[in-house]
Amino acid sequence: MEKFKEMCKKEFKELTSKNSALEYQLSEIQKSNMQIKSNLGTLRDAHDFKEERPQYAQDFQNVMQFLDSQENKWTARIQALHQEHEKEKDQVRLRNHLYVHCSIIYNSQDMQAT
Repeated sequence: MEKFKEMCKKEFKELTSKNSALEYQLSEIQKSNMQIKSNLGTLRDAHDFKEERPQYAQDFQNVMQFLDSQENKWTARIQALHQEHEKEKDQVRLRNHLYVHCSIIYNSQDMQAT
């Protein structure tokens, strides 16, 4: 039973560490996404100059489409990471619950043995 208890502790620590790493990754991706949105806003402001430079209209449109697709891609990626993060948090909670339950059983067996 002690071996199981140690195994649960080790797994809990590993999941906690992985959870922290995923939270950091999510934070970095969100920062990157904010920068992309900021750059996109700047580029959209440049749209006003489109009338002054008609030869660049097609290039401008292509860049705008590319940036929109990048924004959609990163948004989907962030959502997927967020879902994965939530799933892993649920797993950590479940394992923690099982660990607590096992500890209670282990402690009650110790009490009965004495």
